[in-house]
Amino acid sequence: MDEEKLQDKSGAYPAAEFLAPYALEDYQRLQKRYDDISRRAGIALLASIVTMAGMLYRVDCIIHAGLLSPGIIFTTRAIVYLFKTFKSDRVPVFNSEELITEKVYKGTPEQAASYLLYKYINICHEMRPFAEKKQARLDDGMGWLVLGIVVYIAGIIMAAIQLGGVFK
Repeated sequence: MDEEKLQDKSGAYPAAEFLAPYALEDYQRLQKRYDDISRRAGIALLASIVTMAGMLYRVDCIIHAGLLSPGIIFTTRAIVYLFKTFKSDRVPVFNSEELITEKVYKGTPEQAASYLLYKYINICHEMRPFAEKKQARLDDGMGWLVLGIVVYIAGIIMAAIQLGGVFK
């Protein structure tokens, strides 16, 4: 987008005062999404660990271990991916201290709104890949968890067929 076409002769964006609240809303929505991913990842991690404990509890002989180990391995991989969602990335955030500049103070409200709009748009642009990466980690972890559970259940069914019952 050509910034010069959007600016008037004063160097401000005429619609900035109108658009700045929408940019703020976009930033807040992106922050909430990032936090929601962390919350969902925590719940999924807890479910994975409980699932893993249940799986390990059922392994009571070598034959069962051979049939059930793929499900356990996939669930372990899910736990690793879900832990990765909590990896500390340097997520960019809005820094209100950047608003304390002479240019902003001495400018018109329209110019200040333009500056604020620019800051919100930039921070959203920088933050979006972090949220997408975190979502991808959560999706991978959930995929491995579902696969682990399905394979584990298939192992239980196979063990029941081979041994005439797993739950004796």
